[in-house]
Amino acid sequence: MIEVNTVTKLFDETKALDNVSMRMKQGGVYGLIGSNGSGKSTLLRIISGVYRTDGGSVTIEGESTFENTALKDRIFFVSDEPYFFSQYTIHDAAKFYRQYYSNWDEATFKRLCEIFPLNYKKKIHTFSKGMKRQASLLLALSANPDYLLLDEAFDGLDAVIRSLLKRIIAEKVVDKNLTTVITSHNLRELEDLCTQIGLLHYGKLVMERDYDSLKDSMHKVQLAFEQAPDEEKLKTLAPLKTELSGRVVTLILRGEREELKPKLDAFNPIFIEMLPLTLEEIFLYEMEGTGYDFSQIMD
Repeated sequence: MIEVNTVTKLFDETKALDNVSMRMKQGGVYGLIGSNGSGKSTLLRIISGVYRTDGGSVTIEGESTFENTALKDRIFFVSDEPYFFSQYTIHDAAKFYRQYYSNWDEATFKRLCEIFPLNYKKKIHTFSKGMKRQASLLLALSANPDYLLLDEAFDGLDAVIRSLLKRIIAEKVVDKNLTTVITSHNLRELEDLCTQIGLLHYGKLVMERDYDSLKDSMHKVQLAFEQAPDEEKLKTLAPLKTELSGRVVTLILRGEREELKPKLDAFNPIFIEMLPLTLEEIFLYEMEGTGYDFSQIMD
């Protein structure tokens, strides 16, 4: 488990992180979201041991990562701006990482070289941004870490490669108990992959939830009636949002499906349909409930 305990990080007079606490469970995918400048990249660099905190602590399995060589052997951090030595091809970079990662998986490296559509004879510095990111991800997965930290992992990747990456990560989570932290400002990229979600805004943690509980705690409900429904009675359901269109009403409701069903049946509708919400919609309504404008947070 990765434990972030009241972490503060300063750059001159600017607080990049302000008293942030999180728990990232073992063997899952933690989606760390927020706008540019929210502190996501800084937090990943602290977790990976690149930065030292100015307050609080970050531990993995109870140990600090800063200046901890043995623990860093089990962590791979892919930066938003991948860096490679100017003369390195992917095979040169692989040779470099083999020296530092004791769990390097040559079979995985060879398999991914067959999958990722890259020119393995060219110098990596000549690649496009998307190709550099593919090279970084290929090497990261081949290093076979226990903790994989990905900063804006899907940025610049086409749909096919994004789908492939998600599948490979999901397989390693199941087969190897891999713990992955992925930062993104695009919720749609994360909703079919994450087991936990955390939202940072101006260096502060706004929300942290298990994805399944978050998804199951809110519903879009459509009801149809023989006559126009009584709006005042509908308010007893405490909807987060209500839309009326003739005899059809759409409600955004909090609560478990099993708890909501009998309450909805009591209105004697012609039919009831519960529709899934996207992760972006869930956060929009959750943030409105806590006084935040989610659209501004994610700009």
